[in-house]
Amino acid sequence: MGLAFVVAPHQAVAAGRPDDLQKEWQECRATIGRLDSTLVDLRKYGFGLASGLLTAGGVVGGIANIITKPAAGSTPYSVPNSVIVALVAVTMVLVTVLSVVDRYYSMVQWAAVTKARGLERDLSLGMTSEISRWVAYKLPTFAGLRSLWRWIALAQYASFVVVAAALGTTVMGAQAAPSLSRWSAADTMWLVGAISLGVMGLVFWAASREFKALAVDSALPAVARGVSIFTVRLRKELSVQPGTAEIEIGVNPSFPEDAKAIAVVMPTNDRDVSVVGCRILRPDFLRVTLTNSSDGERTIPRGDVQAFIYV
Repeated sequence: MGLAFVVAPHQAVAAGRPDDLQKEWQECRATIGRLDSTLVDLRKYGFGLASGLLTAGGVVGGIANIITKPAAGSTPYSVPNSVIVALVAVTMVLVTVLSVVDRYYSMVQWAAVTKARGLERDLSLGMTSEISRWVAYKLPTFAGLRSLWRWIALAQYASFVVVAAALGTTVMGAQAAPSLSRWSAADTMWLVGAISLGVMGLVFWAASREFKALAVDSALPAVARGVSIFTVRLRKELSVQPGTAEIEIGVNPSFPEDAKAIAVVMPTNDRDVSVVGCRILRPDFLRVTLTNSSDGERTIPRGDVQAFIYV
């Protein structure tokens, strides 16, 4: 008795064709490289702009210390606190936006790294995994601080906010103290600073959770593994009309949860009948797509259907 065998088209790549997986890995490596350049440029130019704003605030503060000391017979003049607060607040907001964009691109890059590592396991490659082994956010001595490197970027961005607030406090002097009676320019500076640090902490905390989720996903197979054969009893004959037809076969006992079908073997010796697709609709039903190339009705006899599945 002959057998008909098919690999479902929509599962062909998942089942693992090395050439396609190799191309996908190369695209992952190219994406990682592009994002590396993007992050370097973002931090380089962003930190340069933030440093320029801090320098501008320092210059204004220096001028303020000079012109507030009146010469003999001149009228004293001082730089308004609102000007100092505006420079400080703009710096804080800029640094906050930079930190959020930084985390976004870092998450996209880490997703590409995770995918590349999964593909490397199945292609017997190790470039990304080897790089990650040396710089994957872990310290050699303090096992409990493995994720410390992930928070270094937060400390860098937060330090700009702290320095900006310190600069504003130095320039304004005693007037930088928060006012309890009425709203002042200093209150605006401290409020913007608190919001900036809060947003940074929240974004970095959420990103850290996503990093962990991606690390769990990286343990999943990049291609179909653990393929097993599941026997389904075909209890009655199946009539296949000319053309393409889909049949649903009841499964008892049911397939495992989240199982996917790669192929099926049908009990037939009819050359006109071919199996061109298979899909698990739910754990207790298997859908098989058949084609009948003849002009008449064909019959598949009762027997065992072998389903190749993986979870």
